[in-house]
Amino acid sequence: MDSTKSKSSGNSFDVIDGAEAHRGVYRGNDLTEAFDSGAFSAHVADGSFRDIFPGDYITKDVTVSAIVPTEKTFTCNVRFIIADLDVALNRACPVVTAHHVAIVPQKPPFLSYMNPIDTNKGGYAMSYMNRIVMPAFARVLSDAFGASHLLKCNSEESGSGIADSESGLCRLMTLSMVFGQKLPAYALSFPDKDKYMDGVQLAGFKLNPALQGNGIWYWLSDTDDRTDFAYAGDCSGFHAFAGGASTAIGVRPFALLI
Repeated sequence: MDSTKSKSSGNSFDVIDGAEAHRGVYRGNDLTEAFDSGAFSAHVADGSFRDIFPGDYITKDVTVSAIVPTEKTFTCNVRFIIADLDVALNRACPVVTAHHVAIVPQKPPFLSYMNPIDTNKGGYAMSYMNRIVMPAFARVLSDAFGASHLLKCNSEESGSGIADSESGLCRLMTLSMVFGQKLPAYALSFPDKDKYMDGVQLAGFKLNPALQGNGIWYWLSDTDDRTDFAYAGDCSGFHAFAGGASTAIGVRPFALLI
């Protein structure tokens, strides 16, 4: 990767190529055509991230199969926001070595519960959400982007290779990934923090706090000392609350795209 400057399409600023320079700029351009043409993936693979910034997005029509018994299969148009660049690089076990972007739906595309009954026993790893819902949504992502464009993102299953199954292709975010280390006051009641990604905040959520919620309610993977999992919501500002595991609210997973 070279360190040349490249004019960002649709903007009047020059930014040096590379993840570190680009992840400090929130933009908001539609990169759907660039992804479909292959230009996007080429600029991710070489580590330049040329003309790719947090806040940019790729739009896909996705078909979500019924996951909660009360839901039906439906098709919707989802805007996947680029939330960060190379955020998992050299992290996890085995380490992620491929350049990538982290994508997050702008809004939860569907609802589900963490567990059919109100329990957080086994934490996120053993939840219905992780074992059943995430593999189901991974198939949605594979259909939308192509399995060859997705990396595994579970902390115990991440790696440099292209994912060969639905396992680990997407994951719920943690409190820290959304809010950073300066968590909302209510989040302090969660003694069992999900330490995935070492508490790093995704750049998009730091640069544009409105991405954290703005009236959107969705599950997060941290637990408290009762039966609850955390979720994000808007109540006179952005907060994180505890919710019974059997409550059906928004599901907003992130994935690693190459």
